[in-house]
Amino acid sequence: MEESDEYFLDNYTDYSDPCNCTLKSNTTDDIYEFLECCLMPRRIQTAILIPVTVVYVVIFICGMLGNISVCVVIIKSSSLHTATNFYLFSLAISDLMLLLFGLPSELHTYWYQYPWTLGDTFCKARGMVAEMTNYASILTIVAFSLERYLAICHPLYAYTMAGLKRAIRIIALIWLISFFCSVPFAVHTEVYYRPYPGTTENMPESAFCGMMLVPQYLYEVSVTVSFILPMGILSVLYTLMGIRIRCAALIGHDYSKCVHKGDNKSLASRTVILRMLTAVVVGFFICWAPFHVQRLYFKYGFGVIEYEAFQTFNEGLFYIAGSFYFLSAVINPILYNVMSERYRLAFQETFCGAKDKRFRSSVDSNKEKRNFLQVL
Repeated sequence: MEESDEYFLDNYTDYSDPCNCTLKSNTTDDIYEFLECCLMPRRIQTAILIPVTVVYVVIFICGMLGNISVCVVIIKSSSLHTATNFYLFSLAISDLMLLLFGLPSELHTYWYQYPWTLGDTFCKARGMVAEMTNYASILTIVAFSLERYLAICHPLYAYTMAGLKRAIRIIALIWLISFFCSVPFAVHTEVYYRPYPGTTENMPESAFCGMMLVPQYLYEVSVTVSFILPMGILSVLYTLMGIRIRCAALIGHDYSKCVHKGDNKSLASRTVILRMLTAVVVGFFICWAPFHVQRLYFKYGFGVIEYEAFQTFNEGLFYIAGSFYFLSAVINPILYNVMSERYRLAFQETFCGAKDKRFRSSVDSNKEKRNFLQVL
């Protein structure tokens, strides 16, 4: 799959291996017959291809509409101009990039695994964007989780660090780090060719974009830095925030007894946003875990497990991981609508022209007092 640079072709074949098949002539039909004999069929099985195509098209449409809506609502609704929402805006941009640069080319590869016709530059950009959005998403989630942790557990300290400009700088740093972390994947992703039999001339029809020569420990480092370590940090942060809010509830909602000088009136709102952000984290874990499992399973399972069993399990995991990978770009807008009343009201006013007194009073209140305690 594009997201892990592990298509069926480079899972089970090596473009440098000799092929015992015979090229009858240089006609297109004979060339593709030769390639299917040496490599794999150009197209996956129809029984799998059609359902996967339907799922991917639905994901693309829903993801594009949902994330564009999130960006528009946050831009147009002044009450949503908070640090947390700026992080969510960055997360929506990451999801849009994943859908635009990843899903169409991934689906095209399901229909035609070769030849790759978009050139080496787009091939490298495709691999780079896939990895960059991975890092940008998880680092953004860690950033807004830290912001919530400070606001709930250390409000006085958080107050000294509050401000939208600071959030913008952090988001810019996140994307810069994500860019540099994705460079190795761009360097090692390239277009591979199989030569004509008995020659060194490349066969254009065999062009395939992927990362067949994976540097040692690249996957392990990527999984650790972009998944295992951040999920560990998030688990600790949300556990501590849950304990603080639970503490406040047990002592009669006197939030100031749990933190230094909290705002009692914001306890309910903070609980709501904490639940929503927790759902975002859980959704990220569910959607990205199969991707990392498939990546490591391919590397460590190949040659260890009996080939047919390995191939069967890997192909099933391949389709599951691919679907959940792109599904991660769809669930966040749904969570905002389901769990955030303020976002729903802002959405209605932005796209439907509906004006709600609760939303309007919220906007007026924010104009009077805009600080780090603002929530969705």
